[in-house]
Amino acid sequence: MRILSEVRITPVALSLIVPILAMLSFADAYARSGPGRGSQREAESTHSPKTALPNPQQRVHRLPDVQISMTNWGLVGSQMRDLYESLGGCFSPDPGEELPAPSFEFPAGSGLEYLFHGGIWIGAMVNDYPYTTVACDGWEYIYELWPEAGEEGAINERSVLPTVPCYSPHAVSSQDIIAEYTDTSADIPLSPWNWDPWDDRKHVPLNVGVTQTSYSWGTDGADKFIIVEYTIENIGVRLLSGVCIGFYVDGDALHIDE
Repeated sequence: MRILSEVRITPVALSLIVPILAMLSFADAYARSGPGRGSQREAESTHSPKTALPNPQQRVHRLPDVQISMTNWGLVGSQMRDLYESLGGCFSPDPGEELPAPSFEFPAGSGLEYLFHGGIWIGAMVNDYPYTTVACDGWEYIYELWPEAGEEGAINERSVLPTVPCYSPHAVSSQDIIAEYTDTSADIPLSPWNWDPWDDRKHVPLNVGVTQTSYSWGTDGADKFIIVEYTIENIGVRLLSGVCIGFYVDGDALHIDE
């Protein structure tokens, strides 16, 4: 499996391309952070958890030999198929049905999984105090990023393949999956509770907006990797300094039937 990475920093936004299961960090950008594993399913599928506001969705990269679930709330993977691919997926074998989503299956169709879940972590200093926003953690099911309501928060798919419903002249790959999400409230609606047991307080937002775009191809020579691009913006009014970005991975390796 190839590893590709690139980092770009602009005056307006932080933009980076990372491979799945890689880790990146950089500093000084302008403008946080229970039940046992498998016991919390409130955020699964297209069903809203504690509120009807966000529109959480899952889509699966199904064309390459690496099949992986992407969400519109920063989580990567499906927690060993505990999450289901949302209705209407452009490459879903049955777009009218919610199907168990491969987490990080390789080779495709083998039932061999290499990921429970992963997700982006964003940290920064705000008024000389450190805070973090996390897409997921290991054990407390803390999800501090979420999409907008309705169609505005829905995942968008595009493809360069002219024979598929999501064909677009603006596509980059055979399957582009685009999602946008933020961390702009102390209430974290996709989590089972709004209190962080480690920090003993509610979430302190960094007020960041994330555009996540992942790319995959099904052709020989390009079907062993998926590229994920994160564009991260400060959409608040506070200066964020000492910004660090990482990618958290809970990587389990097993056959899904064992």
